[in-house]
Amino acid sequence: LTTDVEVFGQLNTGTGSTAGDPWLVFTDAISPISSGSNLLNRVRVASGSVPFTVSRIGDLQLTGGTMTVNDAVTLTVERDVELLGGVYQTQGIGGTVRGLDVAGNFTAVGTSVGTENVSQFLRVAGDWFSNATFSPTQGVVELDGAGTSRIGGSLPGLDPSFPTLRIRNGRREAVGELTVSAILLDV
Repeated sequence: LTTDVEVFGQLNTGTGSTAGDPWLVFTDAISPISSGSNLLNRVRVASGSVPFTVSRIGDLQLTGGTMTVNDAVTLTVERDVELLGGVYQTQGIGGTVRGLDVAGNFTAVGTSVGTENVSQFLRVAGDWFSNATFSPTQGVVELDGAGTSRIGGSLPGLDPSFPTLRIRNGRREAVGELTVSAILLDV
């Protein structure tokens, strides 16, 4: 892509992927996004209701609207996730695991959590930054990067909150003073 592309209604990917710095910007309610193994290089949810089925994304950004990860879906993000506004949620029905698998950093400042499910997960290999606005109460947050990564808070409400926090591999460093709240800590 050479410029941002605004997507309304539906996106069909056959055998192609996108490349370049511009964003695929999703606005309004659309059919579930499913890229399968094809890479959508940069995806921004700006407004409306945007559901995801199995997809592979380079960078993911939520600035408005509602983003939903459907039941039985692992949404793979190869680089970073920025949740800057709007609502992040997982499909409330069904008992199959669903969530985000992020190879890079995860930042949630200004996004609230909508519908949740006990089968949801957020798996992050890089740094984790969130604040009190983003506080899931169900499922698992897993920090699984092999290298050193950081965990920190952002204004407003500096302290991250987790349902179950699972720490795997690598070393985690706190950025500044913070209180991490978790119902269960699994190290």
